[in-house]
Amino acid sequence: MLETRKECREGGVVFYLQEAKRQEDGGAPLTVCLTDGQAEALMALELLDRRQNPGGAIAAAVVPDLLPDEQEQALADFVFALQSYPGVCPTRISLTGSVACADLVWRLASHFPAWFSAVCAVGGKGNPYEVRALTSTPLRAYIFPGEERADGGLPAAGERLVAALRIAGSDSASCVRIDPSRAGEHAWERIFEDGSVLAWLQEQDKKRQFTVSFVKPGVWCIEDYFSSCCYLVEGRDRAVLVDTGMGEGDLLGLVRSLTPLPVDLAVTHPHGDHMRGADRFPRCIFMRRISNRLPPIRSAFPQPGRPAVQSALSLYRSGREASSTSAASCWRRRSSAVIRRTASFLPMRLTAFFSPATPSVQVILL
Repeated sequence: MLETRKECREGGVVFYLQEAKRQEDGGAPLTVCLTDGQAEALMALELLDRRQNPGGAIAAAVVPDLLPDEQEQALADFVFALQSYPGVCPTRISLTGSVACADLVWRLASHFPAWFSAVCAVGGKGNPYEVRALTSTPLRAYIFPGEERADGGLPAAGERLVAALRIAGSDSASCVRIDPSRAGEHAWERIFEDGSVLAWLQEQDKKRQFTVSFVKPGVWCIEDYFSSCCYLVEGRDRAVLVDTGMGEGDLLGLVRSLTPLPVDLAVTHPHGDHMRGADRFPRCIFMRRISNRLPPIRSAFPQPGRPAVQSALSLYRSGREASSTSAASCWRRRSSAVIRRTASFLPMRLTAFFSPATPSVQVILL
């Protein structure tokens, strides 16, 4: 890859690109910075390039002087085009902007949340209803002195926007108050000068992020970047996760943050988009008719051992109407969960399947 800076034009937007000095597998993380003119763009490029990892890239864009809707469309076309740029990882594109462009950072991120792995807004205002689209996106909002107490109108300042995200279920949105001595039109430069914020932006990856939707009490739909869905269902004493999807993040940690109950994994069928990372769960449940297909799944259960019979185990015995379920009575749909509920479960004879390579994983065949 080239180590020189380039002036480019994409979708009606002029931007200055500093490509990664070291190529990474899968492409380089790219930070997009919205600026209010050529001078500010070059300053931002210089500052970020000095502080970033050699494996990262920077695109400092000059916001075009257009009407708001046309301006947003031009920037959207620009960011969309960046996803297919050689050497850029499309799941690691983060967004920030100077103080003068902070409103646009909020607006662009709220309207195109799937495009950004992380967002850093320094000041600015946005729509607290639209911003809820960023619930699964890591976000930092820096708040100027005097912005902490909003008047309740629209658009809203960063503190209310982060509050809206937290209410909507985000656990990755944070609000940082800027020290009065560091406020002003150069606040963005001061925040980024030590490189820590840039490092945080460039380490985020959409592949490791999940979107959690509340279906009903005790039932959640979890969707990963690859549009694979899984469902977490609580019983009285235990919870069951139906499939795992293909996400690369800490799914087990996410599930444990949603329920205090011990969680078992139920796999509907052994495809990669249904059982990636299944070996991280202490107990996995499969239908007996697909058990003969388990040995080839080397990535999840290498060198499976012989099955051993476990007698009369009672699983998910529950009288909780809202969340009783079993592995055999759950179906996955893209937009909703269809749960066939039963009042309780009869004791059943289960077969436990242990793998020498993953001795802590117990595989149960129903």
